[in-house]
Amino acid sequence: MQQHDGSAGRGVHKRRGHGLAVRVAWYRHRLAVRLLDPGPGNGANRHHRQPRFRVRLRLGRQARPAPHRGPPSRHGVRSAADQHGIRRHHVGADRRLHPGHGRHARHREGPVRGVASGELSGRRHTVVCQGAYPERGLDGTACGLRDSRRSELRLPRPCPGTAQAVSAVIDLKLLRASPQQVRAALARRGDPSLTRLLDELEALDMRRRALTGQLDQLKGERNEAAKADARLMKEKGELPAAVREGRRTLGQRIDTLEAELRGIEAAVEEKLLYVPNLPLPEVPDGDESHNKVVRTWGEPAPRGGKPHWELGEMLGILDLARGAKLAGSGFPLFVGAGSKLVRGLINFMLDLHTREHGYVEVEPPFVVRREMMVATGQLPKFEDDAYKTVPDDLFLVPTAEVPVTNLHRDEILDAAKLPLGYTAYTPCFRREAGAAGKDTRGLLRVHQFDKVELVRFCRPVDSPAEHERLTAHAEAVLQRLELPYRVVLMAIGDLGFAAAKKYDLEVWAPGVGQWLEVSSSSSFTDFQARRANIRHRSGAGAKPEFVHTLNASGVALPRTIAALLETHQQADGSVTVPRALVPYLGTERFVPSGGA
Repeated sequence: MQQHDGSAGRGVHKRRGHGLAVRVAWYRHRLAVRLLDPGPGNGANRHHRQPRFRVRLRLGRQARPAPHRGPPSRHGVRSAADQHGIRRHHVGADRRLHPGHGRHARHREGPVRGVASGELSGRRHTVVCQGAYPERGLDGTACGLRDSRRSELRLPRPCPGTAQAVSAVIDLKLLRASPQQVRAALARRGDPSLTRLLDELEALDMRRRALTGQLDQLKGERNEAAKADARLMKEKGELPAAVREGRRTLGQRIDTLEAELRGIEAAVEEKLLYVPNLPLPEVPDGDESHNKVVRTWGEPAPRGGKPHWELGEMLGILDLARGAKLAGSGFPLFVGAGSKLVRGLINFMLDLHTREHGYVEVEPPFVVRREMMVATGQLPKFEDDAYKTVPDDLFLVPTAEVPVTNLHRDEILDAAKLPLGYTAYTPCFRREAGAAGKDTRGLLRVHQFDKVELVRFCRPVDSPAEHERLTAHAEAVLQRLELPYRVVLMAIGDLGFAAAKKYDLEVWAPGVGQWLEVSSSSSFTDFQARRANIRHRSGAGAKPEFVHTLNASGVALPRTIAALLETHQQADGSVTVPRALVPYLGTERFVPSGGA
């Protein structure tokens, strides 16, 4: 990107008393290059014309970012509309840049051609935008774009095989082609507000398509007018006043419609984020009373015995009072052998899933950016249930599902390498804003807990089988811990926002006399993949398709520990340790404090 004239220099590039500053900047959450006119300098030429600029695209290989530098990008020329800083001068001034998508883009040193030019008025500026959601760092270095203080800055082009940003959350093509199918599927969720939401989306989508057609027609007229104007200028040297006024009116009309279109597109994107996933046909209708027990394992002990919070205190492994003193209720404190039990369970689960089930272990950050929470469906609808930091706008992970699912955000995967499976341990943080007063004793409902998560990526055709395999992997944990459990197919009323189908694994806890959910095994079909833009390609030249994502707890610790203590408690107050855990704990039983 270069000035029309002026030599390369540092800081402000000057010519005839004017300067043009080239800076890395932000524009509407996008990494951008800002061209800023600091105003005329001192001297005789202070009233000289405003500086002009030209944006040029050089097609070559040297402009590719490093693979680790952040998400792939879409490039576009965009004026800073809120600054009113640019007047375009030729037909190509509003063309989008898509380097890396045509054959010519593979040339080592391709042609250089102008794609936008304009004029800066006063201290206003124009912006050349990169893709959405850049990595942190105001200098842009995390995205491969540096503020060189020179007259030329280069925007990195996408690496081959990477995906472009996708806004669609549900399949808009399906909504347009089969609106009754979508309405019928969502009507099964029993939420009347979804019908109104779909009505609004259809109306907005119709208006968007109408505006797009009008703009295409008007821009075609402008292009033809530009060619005619060029011939007229060549013949007469200037355009008649009436022609100039007509061109100005046409430009204003286009600007007005583009502004309306941007507003409609923003409204559609926002409303789509509140549309839940379409449930699969085999999911039972109704509320939680219609949940279906699919299978059971083990023989549940008779109801009775001490509850886990009494056992934990007797054994000296759980101190709920001091945990509440530190952070409030819902933040348990494990002590001594209790801490070792937590650590042993985590290591046991990770070893089982990596050694026997073929998962790749990852240790992700415990905080994530907002768009990661949007991708997995926690935001925007359930933001009140999340803990977040201010002013960073980072969220403490409610589950490792969030960072692990986003590992392949904005990527196109090789179908030959699918399915992919990852496992991760993280602490999990949930405010549970709507759950006040529900199962608050002991470890039944807490705000911070440890969990090992399982996440799988697969082809759509393999999704049903992968869901069963994933569920079996979570079941294996409970079998090794010798805990009787049942697998429950959840009805639509108990399904959740992002899931298309869900099994709950519930262990029997005789001390509290309840079945406790310790794992949810969910198929999200392509719902999360659309939000995170995760696709796969079946072969060379094949069209990319969205993957299916699935995840399950493998498993969550608090209720598992509750069931373990209550199930394996003995008459003398001790608790036997399941055989699978003995190597991790170095003992075969827990004994009361002061016992032998």
